[in-house]
Amino acid sequence: MKNIKMKIRHLSEIQIAFILIFVGLFFGILFANIFRNNYSEQISQYQNSIFYNIATSDINYGGLFRYILIKNYKEFIIFWLLCITILGIPYMGYKIISYGFTIGFLVSTITMQYGFKGITNPSVWISPWITLYTHYSYKSLQGLSLMFNHIS
Repeated sequence: MKNIKMKIRHLSEIQIAFILIFVGLFFGILFANIFRNNYSEQISQYQNSIFYNIATSDINYGGLFRYILIKNYKEFIIFWLLCITILGIPYMGYKIISYGFTIGFLVSTITMQYGFKGITNPSVWISPWITLYTHYSYKSLQGLSLMFNHIS
């Protein structure tokens, strides 16, 4: 056990973040494959209803933009408030794993539904967000590392 602790302590923040995101990806892909029979029909029905509703309804784009902005700022503020306490470390680990799980589950589900197009389309849709969240997580981990190095 001491050997594992020593190896983990020598890892950088980026290496730990990559390990956590790969753990999340692994479990997302695993769950998508295990529970495929339970949700495949529901996804088709949901997708058809969503595309029909988007095509037929009038969308308030300004209200939608404000809703998304407020929701993201709330999460951002909670993130930074927790990061100034010791609770920020497990919260960051949870968020990194949950993003990995979400991406793994989403890409696996879409790939099973659409084949090769299911691989290319999500990579185009998700890659800007992965870049933002990776940078966001990296800067947060870097800030916490500086804070703890300054304290000790």
